[in-house]
Amino acid sequence: MTGKIPYYVVKKGRGYFQPTPELQAKGFRSVACGVDGVQARELASRLASEARTATRRSPLRDPIRRLLIKSLKNARERAQKRGIDCALTLDDVISLAEANNWRCAVSGVPFAMIQIDGGIVRQPFAPSLDRIVNKGGYVKGNVRIVLTAVNYALNEWGEEVLRMVAIGICQRPKKEQTVGTSSNSPLLDPQTATA
Repeated sequence: MTGKIPYYVVKKGRGYFQPTPELQAKGFRSVACGVDGVQARELASRLASEARTATRRSPLRDPIRRLLIKSLKNARERAQKRGIDCALTLDDVISLAEANNWRCAVSGVPFAMIQIDGGIVRQPFAPSLDRIVNKGGYVKGNVRIVLTAVNYALNEWGEEVLRMVAIGICQRPKKEQTVGTSSNSPLLDPQTATA
């Protein structure tokens, strides 16, 4: 095999398949291909071909995954400013989202990129990294992936207040819930609002 193989690097005579962070978010891992030679390059070429296929089929244009990458980058910057640990990798963050089936770890509501006009937070259903113990860092066991709306509520009032509000909403009759609700919400069924 001749020519450059994407994502293939040679270090001290050994070949490695080294995917980008975007490919890592899709499940590709670094692979030691062996001593640099025909077999190592064939393996790397096969992995690179799979990576190209995965990128074409489902490129990392997936807005949820892209937002998780951005969230991790922002968390690292915040951690550095605050002097707290940020030991999470992109694999850790993706694993957290996958473990909850791409749903909020607190509410169970699926992540979505629904745009809401008029608010400071325009994507309340987007994923957000939440530190369970605020004084702790962005480390395994102290981070969960939640809706942005949930994270704002948790940061302001904590989980107990959020749960009390959620229970109150669930216990209140639906007809009463819609009175005075904003009509510009894309989630509100106009028939329910007039009931």
